[in-house]
Amino acid sequence: MPIKYRTFQDGDEPGIDKLFHSAFCKTRFCQPRTLEFWDWKYKKRPPRFIPEGIMLAEKNGIIVGSVIVTFHKMRFGDHEFLFGGIDDVATCPILEKQGIARNLMERAIEFTKNYGAEGSVLMADPRGHARRLYKKLGYIYKTYYSLFLKIINPLKFRNEILPLFPFFPLFYLLKLKAKRRKKVKNFQFEIQKGEQLEFIKKINEHNKNFIGGNVYDKNYWHWFKVNRPKRDKGINLTIKRGQNLIGGGTILKSYTLILKYYLSSYVLADFFIESEFRIDDIGHSLLNKLEAIAAMESPVMMAFVHDKHFQLTRLLKEKGYFSIKKADLEMILPISKDFIQIYDSLKNVKKAWLPPLEQAGF
Repeated sequence: MPIKYRTFQDGDEPGIDKLFHSAFCKTRFCQPRTLEFWDWKYKKRPPRFIPEGIMLAEKNGIIVGSVIVTFHKMRFGDHEFLFGGIDDVATCPILEKQGIARNLMERAIEFTKNYGAEGSVLMADPRGHARRLYKKLGYIYKTYYSLFLKIINPLKFRNEILPLFPFFPLFYLLKLKAKRRKKVKNFQFEIQKGEQLEFIKKINEHNKNFIGGNVYDKNYWHWFKVNRPKRDKGINLTIKRGQNLIGGGTILKSYTLILKYYLSSYVLADFFIESEFRIDDIGHSLLNKLEAIAAMESPVMMAFVHDKHFQLTRLLKEKGYFSIKKADLEMILPISKDFIQIYDSLKNVKKAWLPPLEQAGF
């Protein structure tokens, strides 16, 4: 039977999930997910579920290809643009190189344009073959991110990884710093609950100093940072001096499947310190607190960081993180003339980018 192309219908979730794991977990490493995560990420996202944005290929009643489009605002310079994010470009392994992914991507791009978005964004494996397809389809703007990793709970790491490597040499991965730092006094740390309006405002102000960061409103923030599935939860921590919020950070829980064993981790999603406090050890103290919270459940902390984000790069290195250069690739398809004009004006601006973590699978 020929391949049939269509959009989402109720009851497709198990087939999409099976395709995802067959396409992305065919190697020794992958980032697995649950049906609860899929339901949260696509059906419960604000402002509403858009089934027309889920492009599917079907053969003999089986889902053999997928591309999913979601929408959110991104900041470039002083301007905000509506972007279509591309997720889950998956093809059944036995049907690869038959044009399924290209057909679905073309449909996704057309849908993104008709929706009124001014650009399309995705994350790709810098060494994977798919990036060549994306470039042919017009994803001509790109930037790379380094992956920073640190073992924050060595015993838990050893226990989780033990079935794979009974004599795993932890000392090769433990990169400890002996430098003692001053204790931070007269500051209060607080795990954020409730509306978090001040934190949202501060993050949006901070993100104006970068390229490509998310623009958060109350609904989007609470969906992405607070009301996540328990398995993939988010934790928002702020630091105050008196009544003034001077910094904060978010960590999101994730899992990596190594062969048939799960390794849990937390990813640093947002992190900022007000400029007048960066000369102190506030950044170290905030990261210490986030690591301590994460270490209660997971052995590893990680962060995706742009090479021009010098302050965060320096902080992570001082804290003992090791990095993998060009671990992830962001690619952008320009659509509107306004966005193209703004992007061209930013090409020579030496600003750091912020990664679209939604498109990275978080």
